[in-house]
Formats: sequence, structure tokens, C-alpha cells
Amino acid sequence: MHKLYLYLLAAAVIINCSSAQAQTIVLAKDTPLVPQGWSVANANLEFKKDTSAQLNDDGQVITGVLDADTYLRPAGWRYLINDCYLTTSTNIFGPPFFHHPPVRNNIVLPTYQHLRYKGNTAVTFDASGCVLSGTIDDTATLQLQPDKYGFVTFKAGTRLTFYPAGTAASGTLAKDYRLRPSGWQANINGLADGFLEFKSGSDIEFTADGLVSTGTLKKAAFWTQPDNTVIQLPKNIPIVFQNGTAKFTAPEEK
Repeated sequence: MHKLYLYLLAAAVIINCSSAQAQTIVLAKDTPLVPQGWSVANANLEFKKDTSAQLNDDGQVITGVLDADTYLRPAGWRYLINDCYLTTSTNIFGPPFFHHPPVRNNIVLPTYQHLRYKGNTAVTFDASGCVLSGTIDDTATLQLQPDKYGFVTFKAGTRLTFYPAGTAASGTLAKDYRLRPSGWQANINGLADGFLEFKSGSDIEFTADGLVSTGTLKKAAFWTQPDNTVIQLPKNIPIVFQNGTAKFTAPEEK
């Protein structure tokens, strides 16, 4: 996942700052900065002191460390399902001069396709001002493939990344999911039409079209390699799926 994050960061820098070299500054204090791609500035959006911020040639933020928990729009906002959040409010409504004991109520408010990102963590913005990579403070449920039914919930407190087109690139699964890995077409027999069960709480990476490229299985399964050899995929070990081939590193025997 670390390599994928570096790839996304490099892509953001190359695509969005092609006209000039990006610059990196160290913030002497909590500082309000404008992310690249924003048409309306927000003075309440501050980046943390004693951290580095990467700016484009216009002085706008590409990558920076948030000072506080902040609602921002992810690059995958079009595929975001849970477009609301739960909060507590004191009931102060009533006719004038009518006083009654305050009542605290749980209410649901819309987020307008935003996610809450954790303070003291880095976020990377794309050219339109949406977050390509950041640590989410709550769970996030996203449609996995734009033209197909199916949703995946990612765990709170973990880094969620997107491809520039908006599909999910990597995250941590909040539940067990039956998903198709890259190369599933050659593994239909005995694998429930190419689906494998990936483990809750494990890191996962997807191709741009929503197939698993790296993931951890909940149960062992058999897999047919491109040379028609059949291998057993282990559980609880990250497996890389690429060009129809499944690869993993077996743990050393103690």
C-alpha cells in the first residue's frame, strides 16, 4: 500500500504541477492555506505547525497535514454512499418566552459527499481540490465499480486512496467481503464465479476498474495460474494478483 500511495502522490504532483516545480515549506505555526483546485477559500482550514506542506506554483496546497478533524470532499465523492453523519443537538426550539428543559437529540445531517479526515494526518489533493489520499475519521462506504452494483465499507482511522478518475485505490476493509481479484476469469470453477472472501480489517488494493490487486483472504482457496498449475492461496497473508498470477510470501517457519 505504501508504494501505491507514493504512486498517487507522484501522479498528483506531475499532473497538477507540470508548469513548474512544486515547492515544500515548513509551517512555523498553524496556517490557513488554500488547497489546489479550490474556487472558494476557507479561512478555517488550517495546516499544522512544524509540519511540511507541498505547494504548487500558485502557492496552493498539494499535500499538507491537517490541524484538526476536517470534512473534505474525496476524489471518489461520486461513488460515496453514506452521505450523512450523526450528531447531537440540544433542543432549543419553541415559541418565544416558552422555556422548557433542554433535550439532547441525535440528528442526521447531510455531508454533501464529504468525508471527515483526521487531524494531524496528511492529505493529498487532486487538481479539482478533492482528496486523493487521507486518513478517514469514520467509516466510508463506496460503490466499487462505476457501472456495476456493489459497495465496500472502509474502516475508520485508516488511509483511503483514490485513482484520479475517482475509483477506490486502497484502504482497510471494515467487514469481510467477497470480491473478484485481477485474473478471476481463469478461476471461475469452484470459486463462486471468481469471487474470493477477503478478510475484515486487512489492507486491500484495487485496480482502476475495481478488481483486487492485493488482498488478504479469510479462508484458503485454490487458484489456477496462467500456466494451468493449481496452487493453494493461504489465509491471513497478503496476496498480489497481477496478470492472472497470484503471488505471496510464505511466513518463515520458527
